[in-house]
Amino acid sequence: MFGTRGHIGLDISTNSIRAVETENKPTPVIQKIGVSRPVDGTIIDGAVAKPEELVKALREAAIDGGFKNKSVCFAVNPLNVVIRHLEMPLMNREETREALKWELSKNIPFTGSAVFDFQTTPGDNGTMNVMLAAAEEQTVAGYCDCIREAGFTLTAADIEPLALARLIGRLDRISDRDKGLRKNWDTGTVILIDLGDRFTGLSFFKEARLSFYRVIPLGGYQLPGDSELNSWVGKLVHEVERSVKFYQVQHRDDDISGIILAGGLSVLKELEDFLEKELGAVVEALNPFPVFNISPEAEAKAATHSYTLSLSLGLAVRGSGS
Repeated sequence: MFGTRGHIGLDISTNSIRAVETENKPTPVIQKIGVSRPVDGTIIDGAVAKPEELVKALREAAIDGGFKNKSVCFAVNPLNVVIRHLEMPLMNREETREALKWELSKNIPFTGSAVFDFQTTPGDNGTMNVMLAAAEEQTVAGYCDCIREAGFTLTAADIEPLALARLIGRLDRISDRDKGLRKNWDTGTVILIDLGDRFTGLSFFKEARLSFYRVIPLGGYQLPGDSELNSWVGKLVHEVERSVKFYQVQHRDDDISGIILAGGLSVLKELEDFLEKELGAVVEALNPFPVFNISPEAEAKAATHSYTLSLSLGLAVRGSGS
């Protein structure tokens, strides 16, 4: 659809902006990487609080990356996204969209108008399974306006778990230690733990499709020193265990095949080992690079930022039409 021209995956978080431009080839190429840091208070509770500062930070990331192509795909902040899984009678896409407008107005408590998208899969006996993702229009527009004001062209908006899943789906191996999670991703139930600055996203994927999502208020900025690491991880384990119990009430026959860690903290080997011991499941950090070639211009930044680029790369893959 987009040929081989570059597209940029734009990861906007409270403490950082990470932008990655990829070129759409059979093996995608990471062409350029740009990073910047918004001033404190630019984003509060997932919403843009200081638009002028976000525009400034976006422009700084563009300069840092030296991007010539300005087409971007970004992810809506998870704190602003509501995800619902519904069973509906089989219907075409336009009929589904109209039915979901009613669902939004009745059952999802936004104070203003909402924007939404959805995916469908076949169900049983003339039904279909629908995953609905919705966000308040004003909040999303705050990001879109800043992105355009910074000189970018917005091609798509996404949600973080699906962007990361798109990246995982392209990998032949999840990490350097091949424990078979790639196979389990297609056939089993895998938990994706996305360790962010201010919060952590827990996504349950059954046969590579998102079936449950939850955000917990535990992020890297709360990470204590080494002496208290076990306490912090203990809180994370507790929240994961709670989520597993809730999930298995609704999906009684689903055993957890493994756990994938994403985000900057996933690089901590002791975190991976501790979670594996406490949760009794195979745990691996998501290494995003095996599926990409890296240009000489991007090599140094790819090495420096490594595992923090997973979301940007998943977004760039969507933007390039791959």
